[in-house]
Amino acid sequence: MGPAGSELRWPGHSPPRVRECIWPTVAAQAGRIDICFNLISHGDVQGTPFIDMEVEDFVRPIDSITRSTFLTSQATARHMAEQGSRVILIFGGGGEPLRNYSLGGTLVAFEAQEAMRRQPAANSARRVSGRSPS
Repeated sequence: MGPAGSELRWPGHSPPRVRECIWPTVAAQAGRIDICFNLISHGDVQGTPFIDMEVEDFVRPIDSITRSTFLTSQATARHMAEQGSRVILIFGGGGEPLRNYSLGGTLVAFEAQEAMRRQPAANSARRVSGRSPS
């Protein structure tokens, strides 16, 4: 990780403001953006059985994970597309539900995030190469 990415902190900025400010600054300081990894807390509630969970607790990680993945991936992909290559690492993905533990909306969010990994990658590849990835 370059020096710009290792010290990147913009507390107090809303996601649209971050999208406008952070990535151009990182690209200018580092010269390019090679890798992006979005690691934030999603305020998820785990361990509460589904039948006892409040709807707000269920949807919070779905909104947070899909929104942050979208904003981060979109903003960095714009800069990476100019370079002709990119790596956007996404933590999450689908899987079997845990039988003895409740993940609330987190597993639902990870399934959505998996779709968000595939579709933008296909669209971005077309933008860079002019064709769909094989």
